[in-house]
Amino acid sequence: MNLSDTEYQKIEAFALEYYAGLDYLHATDHAERTVKIAEYLAKQEGADVKLVRLGALLHQFHDHEEILIDFLQSLGLDQPTIDVLVGFPLFRPYKNVEPNSIEEQVVFDADAIQNMGVFGIIRSIVNYAPKHKDLAFATDKALDVQQKFFNILQTESAKQLISQSQQRAKDFLEVFDKEFNGKYW
Repeated sequence: MNLSDTEYQKIEAFALEYYAGLDYLHATDHAERTVKIAEYLAKQEGADVKLVRLGALLHQFHDHEEILIDFLQSLGLDQPTIDVLVGFPLFRPYKNVEPNSIEEQVVFDADAIQNMGVFGIIRSIVNYAPKHKDLAFATDKALDVQQKFFNILQTESAKQLISQSQQRAKDFLEVFDKEFNGKYW
């Protein structure tokens, strides 16, 4: 897959503009975190870092792949290149979709990691508590999300990266559960 610098820049700008219109859990800072984590994992896994960067920027188009396809076609990209790039948002192991490459696995893991660990706990609580108006539900859901994503991580590098933070998050939730129920001893 050969993209010119101009095509690469246009795709990056398009993706960042897309994120700017999303909710606060999936805004531009989410894209930037995904890229940062994905680039780290790509180096650990021997994946194509430049391709992973693009994939990380495009991963959130999973509900709007037609918008992405139309944009990529407007750039005049060939179908094999479009297929590779659209593969990033479509790869979802929890929907029984198989990966086409280590790069897809790395990008999935970079996104999944943000639902795990200490950051993931806060992110889940912020997401679920207002919807359900129930803090206990939100913390239980946060623990479920942590385990769900850990179980479907695709790379050993991701598992190693998140394992310590994952344990801290579990410890935090155990303390929270006790204190939530008035057990400070």
